[in-house]
Amino acid sequence: AADLCLDWTVSEEHLGAVTTHELRPDGASKPVTNESKLAYAHAVADFHLNRRRHDSNAAFTRGLAHIIPRGWLGLFGVNELSQLIGGVDDGDVDVDDLRRHAAYGGGYAADSRAVVMFWDVLKREFTANERRALLKFVTSSSRPPVQGFRHLHPPFTIHKVRRDDAERGASSSLATFFGYGGDTARLPSASTCFNVLKLPNYRKSSTMREKVRYAVTSGAGFELS
Repeated sequence: AADLCLDWTVSEEHLGAVTTHELRPDGASKPVTNESKLAYAHAVADFHLNRRRHDSNAAFTRGLAHIIPRGWLGLFGVNELSQLIGGVDDGDVDVDDLRRHAAYGGGYAADSRAVVMFWDVLKREFTANERRALLKFVTSSSRPPVQGFRHLHPPFTIHKVRRDDAERGASSSLATFFGYGGDTARLPSASTCFNVLKLPNYRKSSTMREKVRYAVTSGAGFELS
């Protein structure tokens, strides 16, 4: 440790300005020795994980307490609270459960041809990673809610997008550029704030598979709508 010329301080840079913090009283004049190097490592970790973030963490905790009483938070462990907020990471998406609690709009219904085809492709032809990517594409989270999709609000919704709706107000060249040139040309898009998948009325299963897979794995299909 002596070869490193370390003392009991840590420095951080913010907007070009370097600030030095003492890890112990009068730390700038105290060298780190071979005997104290482990304690020094713990002190550096404590600074970055706790002391440095104390004010922001305290502000976050106060804000969270306005929504969830502090007494309730104490009922859950770290992993339990993580699952309540971020969902359950069990490796795959239960397509049957998602389908049971899905909603439809824009002219689609549960028995619409494109809808039935979508669920079949999702369950039979997508991998677990692709199903999680689809869920993230629509809801911004790849994890299902604790206790299933009946607790997803708003519900996962498949909305029909007609070609005329997509092209309204746009020239044919712009429509082609943005993928609005017809059912076989455009990609699905999503409104993650409302958990809505905007799904064109694809006629073929192969087209459904290709377009949905491309959209959810490449980040394509985002709309400002």
